[in-house]
Amino acid sequence: MMLPILYTSLRFIPLLFALGPTFPVAPPNQLALLLESIGNNRFEIRLSDANENVNQRFAPPVVVRISIGGLEQQLSDVSTGQHITLRLSDESPRTAAFEELNLPTGAAGVYPMHVIAGPEGGATTAELKLNVRVECSNRDRKSYMECFLNCDRWEVSW
Repeated sequence: MMLPILYTSLRFIPLLFALGPTFPVAPPNQLALLLESIGNNRFEIRLSDANENVNQRFAPPVVVRISIGGLEQQLSDVSTGQHITLRLSDESPRTAAFEELNLPTGAAGVYPMHVIAGPEGGATTAELKLNVRVECSNRDRKSYMECFLNCDRWEVSW
């Protein structure tokens, strides 16, 4: 008689694993943005909480917005090159790229970068402010046009 009950219980185990654990968004003071420059205008971003042992899921997903020098940055997928809205649904790192033509093009220099993360239409969950360097891949070129005309790349780094 125990066998049918065991069979019924085991039938739902794959369903439970497929759904996976979901956790609410942690309070703002417990989340941190981790941002790493990986070259060629690409970066890796991750939202992390204090508990490193659990990969927290965010429902609804956390939307990330980045501005450099006061200009909101258009981000693109590193594999397809298509424009994306950066949404983080868990603590896994995500890679994206800045659009070269959307970076400040006035002159090479140091610019403030502001990263804001939070649910779409909701309050800010985490934010990060730092100074970044925007310049030509050939350091001798000081303006965007000079860089562009010599087939170099206008880049951001930190």
